[in-house]
Amino acid sequence: MNSLNEAAATSHGPASRNRYLGALLVAALYVAAVGLTNAYFMADSGGYVVSILAYEGVEEYTVENPTSADFRAENSFWDFGHLLWRPLGLMLFKIFRPLTSLIVGPHPANNVLVLLMAVNFVAGLASVILMYLLLSSLTGRHWLSVFVVSCFIFSNGFLNFTQTASAYIAALAFLLTGLHLLLKDKGDLTASKAVAGGLACAAAVTMWFPFILVVPATILAPLVMFGSGRAVRSSILYAGAAFSIAIFMAYLIVMVGVGVHSVADFREWMEVASHGVRQSGLARMLFGFGRSFIHLGNDGVLFKRFLLHDPLNPVSALDLVRFSLWKLMLFYLAAAVVILDLVLSSARRTLILLLLAAVPLIGFAIKFDGGAVERYLPLYPVIFIALGWALAKSRLPRFMKVFPVLFGCVAIFVNFSVMARMVRERYKEHMLERIEVVVPRLKPNSLLVTTHLQDDLVNFQASFPFDPINHHNVYQVYPLVVTNSDQAARWQQISQRKY
Repeated sequence: MNSLNEAAATSHGPASRNRYLGALLVAALYVAAVGLTNAYFMADSGGYVVSILAYEGVEEYTVENPTSADFRAENSFWDFGHLLWRPLGLMLFKIFRPLTSLIVGPHPANNVLVLLMAVNFVAGLASVILMYLLLSSLTGRHWLSVFVVSCFIFSNGFLNFTQTASAYIAALAFLLTGLHLLLKDKGDLTASKAVAGGLACAAAVTMWFPFILVVPATILAPLVMFGSGRAVRSSILYAGAAFSIAIFMAYLIVMVGVGVHSVADFREWMEVASHGVRQSGLARMLFGFGRSFIHLGNDGVLFKRFLLHDPLNPVSALDLVRFSLWKLMLFYLAAAVVILDLVLSSARRTLILLLLAAVPLIGFAIKFDGGAVERYLPLYPVIFIALGWALAKSRLPRFMKVFPVLFGCVAIFVNFSVMARMVRERYKEHMLERIEVVVPRLKPNSLLVTTHLQDDLVNFQASFPFDPINHHNVYQVYPLVVTNSDQAARWQQISQRKY
């Protein structure tokens, strides 16, 4: 508690100039990072676009997704997991299409896509500035905060998804807004800021529902970090009430509007949002958690072969170390040093906050799709706060502090080298050579069938949506088997209906 007050004292006076200079610096670094890189994985960006335009009644998309208005549909406009992301995209499309069409042309898909990507760019910028303000306020170390936020910017999950049309970064920005509002006054929290913080947390959940797992820790953050003063206790009640009422009303209004009228309907609505994903387990979580921060390529296939003792494609422990296990080892070594430092230093409050956020989300990740990079984005705020605090107030020997710093530097280098625009352009040229052989033989809306979802053709169409060869009416890529989902067991029946 005393160390937090000391950090607060350093945030006033002449040092405040360094704080605002640091904020400008990380904002400039973010803009440069986005300008010099490109996403390698667009996730569900294309699905959002199809759903929005089908719901709007654009003919070629209603043919592809005729059930977008049905909450039971696989790609429903009113998706339980992303309640207001698609409606936000549709609203922006209706308002700004005359402007965006001057930039990307008349094609409706490109207009929706560029608008959602613009939202994520702004959300990413806001996240970076808020992350810096939180760190510099809590630690009082402005230039250290710049380094930690640099690691945040170049983390695998953040740098990739900031440049997509997925909902994750918008949700992260709202969560950081809520956390900043709840912590910025260091225990002197007013009711109005508490309510605003609760509403920001609700907005995060309407963008992506799994953020609800870290909302309790976020709302309790003032109590954990600054103690149980009367003002803090009452403000937490205000924040919790604001969050609960906002979430209840948002989901109730949508449920009434789309026809979710029973418990069975609600359960079906939730289950559809899982998209048939079935695989889970501790091993997938351990791999996915590390991969959220540092790119591991396609080495997940090697891990799976090793864990399942694949007789046709054997992988030894030495093979794992030689490829990317060293990155995972460095990540978990750095994490262990940070946690040990929090235990030994005066930052046990930060450790408690970290545990309150991490335990529910990690538990969920073990049960459901723990290998997904985006799964751990809700933990980013508390993880980078913990990293900043550990580096600022460490009681460990200096050589041990090297490991988190080293991992941060390695992650920056690895992630940038994977997402650098020149690297992505070389990949694009390679894939164009493969596709241009086939395209002249295709009729409009032809299907290019791949054996599985991981084929580069699938990722190419998603990663370069503005390339003329990827216009919606030229071709669609159809993967026969989608691993890690129940579709893998039904691919023959689904394929027969597709044809």
